[in-house]
Amino acid sequence: MPKQGITETLDKLSSKTTVKGTIYTIAIIMFFTFILLPPILGIIIKWDTIDQIFADPNRTQVSYMHSTFWEVNNLNTSKFDVETPSYSSFNSTSMVNTLNSIYTYGVRVWKKTESGTEKEITDGLCVALVNKKDITKSVETGTWDCPVVPMNSTDSVVIRIYYKTGSDGRWSSIGTFITRRLGATQLNNSTWMIHYCLEVTFNGFEYRYTHYVGDTLSAGFTNYSKIEAFAWKSGATLARATSAIGASFIVALFVATVDILAGLPTAWLITRGESRWLNVLDTFSDIPFIVPTATLGYSLLLFWSQPGGLSLLFGAPFVSPGWLLIILLHFTFSFPVVVRVMVGALLDYKLEYEQASRTLGAAPLTAARTVTFPILKHSLIASFTLAFARSLSETGATMMVAGAFVNGPIFIKNYVGTFEEGPLVFVSFVLLVLSSLVFVTIRLLGSRLRMPVRKVWPKTERKLSSPIVTSSRNGVTLLIFFVIVLIPSLFVAIPAFEAVFTGVLSEALSGAGVWSDYWQSITLSYFLGTVVTVLNVVIGLPMAIIIARRKLGNGPSAVLDMLVNIPIIVPSVALGASLAIFWKENFAFIPEIWLLIFAHLAITYPYFVRSMSAAIERVNIELEEAGKTLGARPLGIFRTIIFPLTKYSMFSGAIMMFTRSVSETGATLVVSSLVTAPVLLVNWVKSGVPTATLGLGCGFLILFSFIILLVLRLVVRGRGTY
Repeated sequence: MPKQGITETLDKLSSKTTVKGTIYTIAIIMFFTFILLPPILGIIIKWDTIDQIFADPNRTQVSYMHSTFWEVNNLNTSKFDVETPSYSSFNSTSMVNTLNSIYTYGVRVWKKTESGTEKEITDGLCVALVNKKDITKSVETGTWDCPVVPMNSTDSVVIRIYYKTGSDGRWSSIGTFITRRLGATQLNNSTWMIHYCLEVTFNGFEYRYTHYVGDTLSAGFTNYSKIEAFAWKSGATLARATSAIGASFIVALFVATVDILAGLPTAWLITRGESRWLNVLDTFSDIPFIVPTATLGYSLLLFWSQPGGLSLLFGAPFVSPGWLLIILLHFTFSFPVVVRVMVGALLDYKLEYEQASRTLGAAPLTAARTVTFPILKHSLIASFTLAFARSLSETGATMMVAGAFVNGPIFIKNYVGTFEEGPLVFVSFVLLVLSSLVFVTIRLLGSRLRMPVRKVWPKTERKLSSPIVTSSRNGVTLLIFFVIVLIPSLFVAIPAFEAVFTGVLSEALSGAGVWSDYWQSITLSYFLGTVVTVLNVVIGLPMAIIIARRKLGNGPSAVLDMLVNIPIIVPSVALGASLAIFWKENFAFIPEIWLLIFAHLAITYPYFVRSMSAAIERVNIELEEAGKTLGARPLGIFRTIIFPLTKYSMFSGAIMMFTRSVSETGATLVVSSLVTAPVLLVNWVKSGVPTATLGLGCGFLILFSFIILLVLRLVVRGRGTY
C-alpha cells in the first residue's frame, strides 16, 4: 500500500471513538501495571512493619550463627542474624589431634564501619571461654559482659570464634560472623550468653574436635550456636526519620530553585546564541546525566574534597562531606533536567511572538518577560518538578558525599538489609505523600500563577538588555556550568589520559582482562537505554496527551498527573527493592533482561511524560479546534500541528530517558544480576582497580554517549529553526 494510502487509513482509524478510547485505555493500563503499582506494592507488602518506627529504641535479641554467607560493609562471610537457621548444619572446624587434649573455645568482637574499618571491642582477648574434652555432642555456654560501645547507624558487629589446644596453645580463628547494619547508636551494657555446639569423636587413632553452626538441630544438637542478650539502642527512630525527611525537602526545594535560576539562562544561551559550537554545549549539558550516579558522587568527592582535586590548592578539603557537598552534587545532576526541558520548550516556541513585541519597542528583557515566559510557564513548572523529584530521590551518589548528614534516601539506605523495615517503609510513605501534596499544590497553583509582573520599567530593562549585560550574563552562565557542573562531573575520567601512556588503552581496545566484561556491559547499557526509550515514547505519549488535554476530565487527569511523578519521588534504592519484591516474587519465570527493562521503564517514564505534557499544554487548543473545523482527523492534527510544535520537547524527553537509563545503578543492582556499565564501574570502584583503568572506563562511557547524543541532536535539530 502506498505511503499516502497508509496515512489516510490511519487518519480514518484515529477518528473512531473506539480506537482513541482503546489507545488511551492501553496507555493507562500500561502505566499502572509497569510504572506505578510495583513501587507502591513494595511499600504495601511491608506495611505491617511500620509500627517499628514507634517501638522502644532499646533492642535485645537472640542472634544465630548461620552457615550461609552474606556481604555487609565490605565483608563477605557467615551471617549472624535474628532468623533461626533453616539450612543444613555446617562443620565450621574439623581439627585432628592424636592426643586427648582439652580444646578451649572463645570469641572476639569488633565494630565494623560502612567503609570496612574494624575496631575491636574485646581488647585483643578471647572472652566467653568454654572447654570441650568429652567424646560427645554438647552445647557449652560462656558469658561476656559487653560494654557500652558508641555506634553509627551503618555499623555492623563482627564475631569471630577461636580455639586453642591445652593451656599453652595459640589461638586460631575457626569462624567469622557478621550482623546486618543495626541502625544502632550504641551497643548496650549487657551480659551475652554464647552457646557453642561442640562435638568430640574418636576413631581409634585420633580425636576430632568440631564446632557446628547453622541448623544444628539436624546434626543432633538440642540447641543452636547463638548469642543471647545481644542488645543495642537504636535511638529516637521517629525523631531521626522526621529530621531526615525535613532535610530532604529543604535540600530539594533549594536545589530546584537554584536549578531554575541557573538552568534557564543556559537554555536561553543554547537556543538563542549564534555560535556554531552551541550544539556541542547543548550536548555537554547532558554529561552529568550520562555519568553513573554513584560514579558521579565519587567524582565530585574527588574534585571538591579529596587531595587530588581543589583541595590540592588549599592543603585541606575545599568542601568537606556534608550538606554543602550534597547541594553541589544535587545541583550537578538535576541541572541537566532543567536545561533539557527548557531547551525543548524554547525550540518549540515560535520566536515571532517575541519579535513582534520587539518591533513595538519592547526591550529584549521586557519581551522575554512579558511574552515568552508566560507561554513557557508549564515548562518552567515541569522543570522545577523534575529537578525537585530528582533531588528528593537520589541515593547512591548522595551516600558518597554525605558524611554525617542524613536525608530521607540515606536514612532509607541505612535500613535496607536490616531486620527493621518499618523505618524504611515509614520514610518512603511520608516522602510519597508529602511530595504528592507538593505536586498537587504546584498543579493547582501553577495554572493560576500570573506571569509576568504587569509593571514594566523601560529604562532599567533596556539597560539590563544591553550587550555588555548580556555578555556578562552569558559569561557567568558558562562559568557556573563549567566550574560547578561539567568539570566536577568529568573529574573521575581525568586518569583516562594516563591510560594512553601506560598501555591501558591498548588493553582496553583489545578487550584483554577486565575489558572484556566492560564491552559487554556497555553494549547492554546502550541496548537497554534504546529499548526503554522507544517503549516509553510509545506508552508515554498517549498519557501526556491525556494529562495535557484533560481527556478524562479535570479531576482524573490531575490525579494521573500527580501519580506520574511517584517513580521519581521514591528513593532509587527503595524503588529497586520494591520492584524486586513485585517482579521476582510474583513473576519468577520472567527472564532477567525483561525485569531490567521493567525497572528502567519505571525510573525513566516520568521524564518523558512530564516534558511532553508540558509541551502539549503550551500549544493553543484553538489550533487543534481550527484543524477539526477544516476536516482534519486526530492523527492528522497530531502530525501537522502538535508534533511540529513539540518535536524538540519530545526529543529532549527521549534524551533524558536514554541518559537516565544508561546511568542508573542502584535499582539495577537490586533487580537483576546482569551487569550494566554503571554497575561494572561501581564494582571497579569497590574493588580498587587502578585509577587509569577506572578513568578510562568512565571516559569511554561518557565519550560514546556524548557522540550518540550529538549526532542525534545534529540530525533532529538544524540551525535556522527560527
